Amino acid sequence: MPPFMARWSSSWIAVVVLGAMTPVARADDPPCPSQSPQPGSTAATAAAAATKKPGASDDIDVTTDQATLGLNGASTLKGHVEVRQGEREIRANQVQYDSNGGTVTSEGHIDYTDPLVHMTGAGGSYSAAAGADFRQAQFELRQRAGRGSAQELKLTPQGVISLKGVTFTTCPLNDESWKIKAQSIVLDTRNKIGTGRDAQVDFMGVPLLYLPWMSFPLGTERKSGFLFPSIGNTSDGGAQLAVPYYWNIAPNADFTFEPMVYSKRGADLGGDLRFLTQSQRGELDWNYLPDDRAFGDSRSRVRFTDLAELPADFRLDVHAENVSDTSYFEDFSQGPEGASTPFVERRATLSYRSEHWVLDAEAQQYQTIDVFNLPPGDPDRPYARVPRIVLDADYGLGPNGVLHYGFDSELVNFLHSEEPVRVTSGWRADVMPRLALDLTGPGYFLRPALAWRATQYELDDLGPGQLQRSPSRTLPIASLDTGLVFERASGSHDQRKLTLEPRLLYVDVPYRNQSQLPVFDTALPDLNPVELFRTNRYVGADRVSDADQVSVGVTSRLLDAQSGRQFISGTFGQTYYFETPRVTLPGEVPPSGKRSDFVAQLALTAFQDWGADIGVQWDPENERSERTTVNLQYKPAPNSVINLAYRYERFVTSTELVPQVVGGVVSVVPQTVQQGFDQIELSAAWPIRRNWNVFLRDVYSLRDPVQNSSTELERFVGFEYRACCWRVRLGARRYVNSHDPNAGQTTGIWLQLELAGLASVGSASDAFLTEAIRGYSPPETTQIKAQGPLRGVW
Repeated sequence: MPPFMARWSSSWIAVVVLGAMTPVARADDPPCPSQSPQPGSTAATAAAAATKKPGASDDIDVTTDQATLGLNGASTLKGHVEVRQGEREIRANQVQYDSNGGTVTSEGHIDYTDPLVHMTGAGGSYSAAAGADFRQAQFELRQRAGRGSAQELKLTPQGVISLKGVTFTTCPLNDESWKIKAQSIVLDTRNKIGTGRDAQVDFMGVPLLYLPWMSFPLGTERKSGFLFPSIGNTSDGGAQLAVPYYWNIAPNADFTFEPMVYSKRGADLGGDLRFLTQSQRGELDWNYLPDDRAFGDSRSRVRFTDLAELPADFRLDVHAENVSDTSYFEDFSQGPEGASTPFVERRATLSYRSEHWVLDAEAQQYQTIDVFNLPPGDPDRPYARVPRIVLDADYGLGPNGVLHYGFDSELVNFLHSEEPVRVTSGWRADVMPRLALDLTGPGYFLRPALAWRATQYELDDLGPGQLQRSPSRTLPIASLDTGLVFERASGSHDQRKLTLEPRLLYVDVPYRNQSQLPVFDTALPDLNPVELFRTNRYVGADRVSDADQVSVGVTSRLLDAQSGRQFISGTFGQTYYFETPRVTLPGEVPPSGKRSDFVAQLALTAFQDWGADIGVQWDPENERSERTTVNLQYKPAPNSVINLAYRYERFVTSTELVPQVVGGVVSVVPQTVQQGFDQIELSAAWPIRRNWNVFLRDVYSLRDPVQNSSTELERFVGFEYRACCWRVRLGARRYVNSHDPNAGQTTGIWLQLELAGLASVGSASDAFLTEAIRGYSPPETTQIKAQGPLRGVW
């Protein structure tokens, strides 16, 4: 199906997920009798034995309680009759045996077994030349979950099973929750292909699907053909019908044509092309609506990814995506991601890696989607970087490379197509040679370093407030990074290890006035224990913070003494300024005081079934929290998890200068912006009874920055009933799906049915639950699903 289904608004969608005829018994499914392969037999040996042509070595052995020998080799065998030929075995109470032709015939109950199938019938015959023929047969596949009955069953020596008046299911005995009824089915075990005619899929006695003809694989090989259709209904798109076709182009390439018809929008001609070689893998997928009647124009989305390993340690990585309009994700996504996609990326990177050198040659561009929050001319809109060339070198001298020297360099051309709004664009060259000493020993490290950074701009266009076409900046950077590691045994039997790891980083960078340097790709990241120990508090080359400061932090860990597994860790730190930094970004409030915010992080990772991750950024000057994150998790099993999260970032009201065009004249006007969030989230996946599971997720904003009130962002609740050979899911969801904060919310209700043996292993709801509920893992399958589709003609 297309990756973005139409938005559900108080609508029902019923989906029967059908795929390759292969068992999908899961690790935690209720046990299914007679569903496991027979011991001592594999699919390969079964296929070989079933298709093996009898020879001289395959003598027929007969045992019986009573035998009456007739003329011309005909005999009547009574009692416990057993006839064996190789791995084939027949059991009956009375049979007619012809030793000349090797034919066994029974008018009563007969039991036949080989590595492929076990069959019983009211009567039948077997010979090495003609195979087996049964009436009123019951059969059970020995290499996969599957059983059924047939009015007539024939098995040829070539391993072809022909059935007439047949029913088939993967459910255990005395359970026919679902079944296929067909006029005829042929199972070609040699070519691993099954075909059926006049087939009907029933669930709980209710017909779900009729196929005049169907075909399915018997092995793991892919197979071209139609996939089962998908039928649904939405308020935006109306009734929906999708009839995908799968084309197995080659063992390493396939294509799925995914047309979908919307009654309100029209036809969506989607497709997905995949290919894989030893040195390359790629995928091209798209959706195209020639005429979206609800939108009034054509709609499209295309995405291409490719990763190629080239000779001489080169690699080419391509990721490109495009949509026809800025409303596409809002109209076709099925969750809040429609409102959280600010832009899509187009990028091609040619890279080289060796022991001492790193080279990246890249072209990168973005398509802005969130035009509500990122209007034309907004400085937060990302620049295109065409090209971007990075060249880094790193060498070592002395014992164990104690002396490190090298350089980091970057050359970028920044482009911005924001006509008629005029913004700065042009080239930036940045180079930083460096020299460092790495003195590391048991329990300590000392790393003094020196660097010199030079940045030069050559600007083509000058945006508002930009006066110089060739601004530049040069400055030295000195740092000293040192730390200690103390360890001691802990626990009643010294089974744990407790560490204390103090660390200190001193940085000295002189002040340079950088107000005339443009801001292309530089930002101020969130402060955390990692950022605390960087020599530049900005990310990007447009700003280098002046510094005369020392960052101090301490980390303590509790570890398993034998395996090194971490139970708990805590990190605390702060930066102290000898001189307050003066370099800022446009609109940034300069630091005040003699110390930075205090940061702390606590991680509980291995305390029975509990986990916790807590982070705090505290402003000591104003005695308030700037940023707080709390994640608590209880996970006794992969599919049993409860999460509770709290996210807070202090609300800040700022004034940004936004370019606007008034009467054909570009002017800069102030605009008040409020940023921040205060949210709580609860999510869970939990078995409430043996076969019942419940799913829920609730994201609630305690304060909305636009409406200045509490708002529910997303609510989802779902139930699942998982039987031995089928499962059903029912869910309801309400969520925000628009960049416009004043837009309403979307409500959806969906129903999904999966039939084991006809169901695809990884369903769309599995993917949604894995993403929505942190830590949830759907039950793994106990067997590998066949990659080919179940195809049919309607």
